[in-house]
Amino acid sequence: MTEPSRLLAGRRGLSRPEKEAILARVLAGVAPRRRWGRRLALGAIAAAAAAGLLVVLPASPRDELTARGGGRVAGFEVTCVPAPCAAGSKLVFDLTATDGAAYFAAFASRGDTRIWYFPNAPRARSQAVPPGGGVLDTGIVLGPEHTPGDYVIEGVFSAEPLDRPAIRARIERGGAIVTRRMVVR
Repeated sequence: MTEPSRLLAGRRGLSRPEKEAILARVLAGVAPRRRWGRRLALGAIAAAAAAGLLVVLPASPRDELTARGGGRVAGFEVTCVPAPCAAGSKLVFDLTATDGAAYFAAFASRGDTRIWYFPNAPRARSQAVPPGGGVLDTGIVLGPEHTPGDYVIEGVFSAEPLDRPAIRARIERGGAIVTRRMVVR
């Protein structure tokens, strides 16, 4: 839409002051509003809540000689690569080991069938745990002995390497074991 005064003056385009006025109106309409007050209020509430937690939660007494990472229970997770677990997949063990657990043994059970992972031979011993835990460098390729179905994987952590008879004896005496479930398709 053109102004009649502009047409009478012989100009069709907008003048510089008119362009700047239009730009100022557009920018004022789309410019983000500053919400510093709201941000400061939320920050103050968060700081007060954190300070309240520090005051409310009493510090538990700790032995001065407690090792770093102490108190974590030894455990493991299993993952099949590629998922889902099937013949040909690789079973990977991710260990969380503390409290003196330096060795790990594992086997899968399904009914009366037991498939040994670590130790992988009758006279072999349990697998060394990576320092601080982590993924074992040895994975298990699921072979034909892993028929489709549900398996319970049992893990035994120990301070010393164990062979299969020692692992069985520990389990029979009621030693601590960690179990995970695996489904082979």
